[in-house]
Amino acid sequence: MPTYDIEVTRDGRWWMITVAGLDGYVAADGSVNIGDTTQARFRTEIEDMARDYIATVTNTPVDDIEVQRVDTSRLAVGPPLADTPGSSCRL
Repeated sequence: MPTYDIEVTRDGRWWMITVAGLDGYVAADGSVNIGDTTQARFRTEIEDMARDYIATVTNTPVDDIEVQRVDTSRLAVGPPLADTPGSSCRL
């Protein structure tokens, strides 16, 4: 079962999910994926949205995909972000 690293950041009202290795991914049919980012509205949706995006790009059953969050906490400034509409971060 393939495991993909994901990096999650907050951008306004959205959680941005970057999946390492998907930008330039060449599918079996020869199509090339452009981009490596998807989004989720709520924190609870992050892993499902990432797995769905990966499944779509790689033509892999979603149940066969695992994701692992990459720790980017060393880049964080200020308190952790709340999972509420209108939350923001200090940069």
